[in-house]
Amino acid sequence: MVSQQTINIVKSTAPVLKKQGKQITTRMYEIMFENHPEIKSQFNMSAQADGSQPAKLATAVYSYAAHIDNLTGLKSMVEKIAHRHVQTHVLPEQYPVVG
Repeated sequence: MVSQQTINIVKSTAPVLKKQGKQITTRMYEIMFENHPEIKSQFNMSAQADGSQPAKLATAVYSYAAHIDNLTGLKSMVEKIAHRHVQTHVLPEQYPVVG
């Protein structure tokens, strides 16, 4: 279970994520690919170039923050992302790269 304090902290980030999420995720991808170019092959680089991938991630992160107190409502989004990660062969040891 997530503590109420953690829920409150995460929810408090939602307004910033809504306003600046795409800018944050765009920069995150830039740093990630600069530091770990070997994972570029797992990404659709045209979706990076046109900004659609950073926008999708920003929307997901905002949704998680805004709805962390209703995890059931996030189920379909999490399942879709999990399916995509399986499809692109994301390995457990790669998650800290994004984090």
